Amino acid sequence: MFTDDREIFRKDPVAEQYDAQIEKLGIRDLFSAELKFLDLSGRTMDDDLKLIIDTIQDSLLPRLNALMLNDNGLRSLPEAVLKKSSVSILYAAQNELVSLAGVGALKSLKFLTVDNNQIAAIPASISKCKNLKSLYAQDNNISELPPEIECLSNLEALYLANNQITDLPESLRFCKKLDGASLRGNLLSRIPSVLFELRKLKTLHLSRNAITEVPEIICNLQALKILDLRHNKITRLPENIGRLQALKLLDCSYNSLVELPSSIGDLRNLEQAFFEHNVLEALPKEMGQLSNLREVNFSNNNLKFIPMQIGMQAMTLSATFGGNPFPTAQYLRRSSQEKPPMSAISLRDAAYRQILTHYRDTQVIKLLPPYLGSRSRMPCDVCRAPAFQDTNKSLLVGIGVDRIVLPCQFVVCSDVCALRAKSRSLAVITPESPL
Repeated sequence: MFTDDREIFRKDPVAEQYDAQIEKLGIRDLFSAELKFLDLSGRTMDDDLKLIIDTIQDSLLPRLNALMLNDNGLRSLPEAVLKKSSVSILYAAQNELVSLAGVGALKSLKFLTVDNNQIAAIPASISKCKNLKSLYAQDNNISELPPEIECLSNLEALYLANNQITDLPESLRFCKKLDGASLRGNLLSRIPSVLFELRKLKTLHLSRNAITEVPEIICNLQALKILDLRHNKITRLPENIGRLQALKLLDCSYNSLVELPSSIGDLRNLEQAFFEHNVLEALPKEMGQLSNLREVNFSNNNLKFIPMQIGMQAMTLSATFGGNPFPTAQYLRRSSQEKPPMSAISLRDAAYRQILTHYRDTQVIKLLPPYLGSRSRMPCDVCRAPAFQDTNKSLLVGIGVDRIVLPCQFVVCSDVCALRAKSRSLAVITPESPL
């Protein structure tokens, strides 16, 4: 609870100067000596707001730690704010700031957010903010960082998306604690080499640039968990990309990739992979080794078949393959006695253990692993009745999806359910069937 600080205000000559006006505005509670957080966002820069900002002084708010000045129409950081030495968190996003002049005076500053302004450069004086951990300056007009950024040895997050940056200074390598960086929507033609020296990087966003290649040295970032390379001009990934053992999300959509390296199968912790809108013609069978993969998107490529290994190790995999030139089946037969037609994906090369959980979904295919292990209780795919693995029967059928036949393996508990599965299918296929 805030205490009544009238006595404190009366004893301070500066407070007495504004006391009558503060009383008139009814904002006495804002100036409690116990106040740590002050949010003035969304207020127009009128006389009342100027009064509040001008009265932010150590003698009035000695414990003020966080200050929010978002969407106030500020053209520069107020002088009274720059004199507030106790502030460690400052938000000044969505203003009209053209510079951060004087920011070096905030010696206690740890978190600075100045997104959506008109800032042209980060001043060299920011090097005086030696406690700074996070710098968010997205959606500005910044073209470069000062070499003095090397003094920010505690910097952990650097987010500079949607600016005009073409490279990063080599001095950034001294920011050894940096674990998150975003350069999305800048003017990069290559990945800044200094980033490869930041071994603690866990998150790296480089989408919407003009990057043409990913050098092998990126695999030195052993702590990297998220790599975002969307909307670039990349034609290949490094052959040793499998060395990024911590990687959980890889997004290479909207590029010009023709093939994927086989070492991608070594990314054992990979959970999400996005490769839509490339020119991939084939997928490496080694992707079947990705046991933690949960979501993958290969839509809008040049794929003509899917390796049967994909999805075999994953517990549950949501995969999207729409918009690929799979050949369509023309004559679909329901009789198991007739030779089954060639499907959209070559049946011999396809994943026999794929199960289509949503028959009408033309985009998302749910892939489940093969039913292995004795006495493992698996439900019937038709009636959902529980049954032991060794009493179930396996039936391979073709399910039509958007004029395409996909091979899907049903596990059924009885001949009755087998007949029902056949009635849902367009063709009954067995491993012994000639193709």
